[in-house]
Formats: sequence, structure tokens, C-alpha cells
Amino acid sequence: MSIRNLGVGSFWMICFVIIMTVFSSCRKTCEEINCNNGECNNGRCNCYTGWGGKYCDVKISENFIGNWAVSEVCTNANDTYFLTITESVFNSSVIVLDNLYAPNTLVEATIDPGDARTIYITNYYDGFNYYNGTGNLDVGTGTLTINFTVDDGISPETCEAVLTPQ
Repeated sequence: MSIRNLGVGSFWMICFVIIMTVFSSCRKTCEEINCNNGECNNGRCNCYTGWGGKYCDVKISENFIGNWAVSEVCTNANDTYFLTITESVFNSSVIVLDNLYAPNTLVEATIDPGDARTIYITNYYDGFNYYNGTGNLDVGTGTLTINFTVDDGISPETCEAVLTPQ
């Protein structure tokens, strides 16, 4: 029997079966995937807060945790100092920067869940100043660059801090 002898309906049914076989063999099912710190949905891992990677096996705060040397350039002054970054005890996608801008100042930043190299400081108030800004981790060099403003309610200051891991 040749393809010419098949009816139009049979021909399209065969094409449909072939196409579905090819596409279904390309997709992984959730039974085949281990989402360590997340849940599988349609063959993809949706990670819980604070986790990333294809299989939710990377704690996203680990890229930032540690001691850093800081070179800071602000509108009013330049400075060099050391800073420590720790993970928040309340939320694993939040890091705490100890010494940013001023000694013993604790500033919280949220790690972007879609891009684990980016942090956001959003209206963080330390009791004296409001902090706002963004930071980006260069995985090639290991440096973290944070552009932020410090607003004491009188004269806001803009800064760029380049952090190098120690």
C-alpha cells in the first residue's frame, strides 16, 4: 500500500502520530527530574526561595557570602575598607552587608531570583539613612559592584563600591 492510496484523514493521522512521538521523546517528565530544593512543573524545576540552578541545587546566597575588600567612590568622598556579607537568618534570598558606607552599618539586599548575580537594596533604613541601589557580581573576575544612594534626609549621596573577595 503506498501513501497515494491512503485517504487524506489517514495521512494526517500518521503525520500527527510521528510528530507527537518525536516531541514527547524530547521532553523529560517530572518523574525523571530531581528538583532538590524546588518542585517540578512540566519537566522544569521551580526553585524555592533562595535556591537556583537547573535542579535547584545551588544556594544563591553562596556567591556573596564572605569577606570583601571595598574601594568606594562617592560624591563627597572616597574610601577603602573591609566588609562582611552574611545570609539573613530570616530569608535565604536576602544578604546582609556589614560595614557598607559606614562602620558597623548593616544593610540588607535581596538577591534577584531570576538572575542570582544581581542584588537590590530597596529603601533599606538603618535608623539613620535610607539606602537604595543595585549590585552585580561579575563571575569572571569575582568582583561585586554596587551602585547605591545614601539619603539622610538632608543631602543624598551617590556611591559606587567595588568589592573584591578576600
